[in-house]
Amino acid sequence: MDSIADAVLEAAATTPRFEDGFANVRKLPLQLAEGIANVAMGARAGQLCETTASRRNGYREHRIAICVGTLAHRVPKLRTGELFPGRRARAIPVGRPRGRGGIVRDRHKHAQGA
Repeated sequence: MDSIADAVLEAAATTPRFEDGFANVRKLPLQLAEGIANVAMGARAGQLCETTASRRNGYREHRIAICVGTLAHRVPKLRTGELFPGRRARAIPVGRPRGRGGIVRDRHKHAQGA
């Protein structure tokens, strides 16, 4: 690749498309996430990893309801680590039931283990 035009042409050639030539925007995020997971794991889904004898676990199905319908995409599963490292810990709202333990009365006491 000697120029930006060559890079654009290469990216356009690998963009998932429909039969009529339009870009498939539903498959594009999946393709990007899959590429990141493949690099992180060192193997594609179902293949043996280069450094270990383990396999990737496949995908998690996620459905997102948007104004024009439901968007279904697959996020690659990893055996260890996270695909999104900046993810925060889940907050438990005050006054909501939390499984068998009952209702959380004070969020700070719950966080301290009291």
